[in-house]
Amino acid sequence: HGFPTRAVLPVGGPDGTRLAAMLDEAGIDHVSVPIAGNIRSNVSILEPGGTVTKVNEPGPVLTPDEVEALLEAALKTAAQASWLVGSGSLPNGTPDDLYTQLIRRAHDIGIPVAIDSSGPPLLAALPAGPDLVKPNSHELAEAAGTPVTTIGEAVDAAQHLRGMGARTVLASLGVDGALLVENDEVLHAEVIVDNP
Repeated sequence: HGFPTRAVLPVGGPDGTRLAAMLDEAGIDHVSVPIAGNIRSNVSILEPGGTVTKVNEPGPVLTPDEVEALLEAALKTAAQASWLVGSGSLPNGTPDDLYTQLIRRAHDIGIPVAIDSSGPPLLAALPAGPDLVKPNSHELAEAAGTPVTTIGEAVDAAQHLRGMGARTVLASLGVDGALLVENDEVLHAEVIVDNP
């Protein structure tokens, strides 16, 4: 969308070397944090009829020192940024409160934080006051502990997450579009895709 970004990621083993090379070839700005273990590979098998089978390897276990190095690299990079985004599931060995630590430390240096995660790491991050959380409908329902099958239920669930500490909730709802809930404003949008 025209905004410069820089990825900060753990890189280790032959798969990590390959990933860093692919990022370089694609011209994607990144900071590689060395780890001892091999990063995981995820393989998607696409069948002609549209069926997708995903084979996701387990990731490496990060040591406490590697976790701290990852946090430090993210915060050092964020000092030059207007936003810091924590995204994805956490590596094995990483405490559920990693995003909580990231939010608090980024807020200490005046950087707003967006979190795109799920499960215990998302729930642990909410009390730290992330400036934005970006769940999908399943993650929203799981975090709020309530079904999300209608736009109204999505609004209620988003308000629940706000009550738990998120300042803004941007929920992607699949074919039902997206929902933005912040302060006294609720916005819902859908885009028609002619040829998905």
